[in-house]
Amino acid sequence: VVYKTATMAESRKGMFSLAKQKIGRQSEKLRQKLSKTDADSDALYHEHVANFNKQCTDAQRLNKEALNYLKTFKAMSAASKALGDAIKAVYEPDWPQSEEAYGSIEAMEHLYSDHVDKLTECLINPLQGYVGQFPDIRARVSKRDRRKLDYDRHKRAVETAKEKQSVKLTQVEEGYAEAQRAFEMIDRECNDALPSLYDNRVSFYSSTLEYYCNSTAIFSGACQSALEQLQQFCSNLGELGAESPRSYAVRAAASAAAEDHAANDAETPAAAAPVAEAVVEAVETPAVQPAVAPAEKPPSDVLSVHMATHNYSGQDEDELTFVKGDTIHVIPFADPDDEEDGWLYGRMPSNGSTGLFPANHTKAT
Repeated sequence: VVYKTATMAESRKGMFSLAKQKIGRQSEKLRQKLSKTDADSDALYHEHVANFNKQCTDAQRLNKEALNYLKTFKAMSAASKALGDAIKAVYEPDWPQSEEAYGSIEAMEHLYSDHVDKLTECLINPLQGYVGQFPDIRARVSKRDRRKLDYDRHKRAVETAKEKQSVKLTQVEEGYAEAQRAFEMIDRECNDALPSLYDNRVSFYSSTLEYYCNSTAIFSGACQSALEQLQQFCSNLGELGAESPRSYAVRAAASAAAEDHAANDAETPAAAAPVAEAVVEAVETPAVQPAVAPAEKPPSDVLSVHMATHNYSGQDEDELTFVKGDTIHVIPFADPDDEEDGWLYGRMPSNGSTGLFPANHTKAT
């Protein structure tokens, strides 16, 4: 009986030992499995963080270069305006198409100003808002890392208490459970926010850069059109100058004289109209004119006789100076190569001086 009792006790002891070993092995397998799951989860999380860090670096670089571009473009806008003012200064107001040329230059100034506003609206403001969300996400990542350290610390404390069979095991497990809940909450937030933010970068860059490219293309096209118009005005001016700079000066002077006459006519009081009509009637009405001595016959080299209709002051030494009413004898050019359209060569009977004079300041008699 004693032998059987001892044998049964040893058998029970062996069974308990075997069960304890199995439980220990299963616990170790479960711990390894959980550790592997945690490791996989941490690896995925660290991949999200790496993507986020790269996303921050790239976006902040783009934002920095965009701000530099805007600053440089503003300087270019100011330089373009200064250059346009200088061009308007040398493009004299009495030159052909001067108003149109000034309009093209001012149009380019407006284009630059409008594009500065477009760059701010379509590029700078969106980028500022985009990079502005990164500090909050980075703060969450830092908080998650702190919660992970706290969670791991409580986890080790539980394992140590179990090994030592500490009487404070319950208290340690409660602290561990609280740390686990706090960590899992922030961990879920980060694992949701990080990949979502990373995936949304595609749509953000697509819309922002498309808007920027479109507005810049419109700006470039409009500038090209304005420059082509200004180029045409300058080309026309060059062709006119190549024909005869002297003729252009004469036309400009004649135009100014015509404007003066028109202004004088406009300022004439209405009461002068009857007087003017009387003068016209007097001119048109035949009247007995006193006998006039026959005019002196001009020299044989004179081609025609002209009378000055406007005052003219010679611009060069080879030009005549005369006042309205002076008589000029037109004579052949000494050198046929000196002939120019709109200019004649003549001699002043009053003083014998010779030189060029503008034909549109005189009339043949």
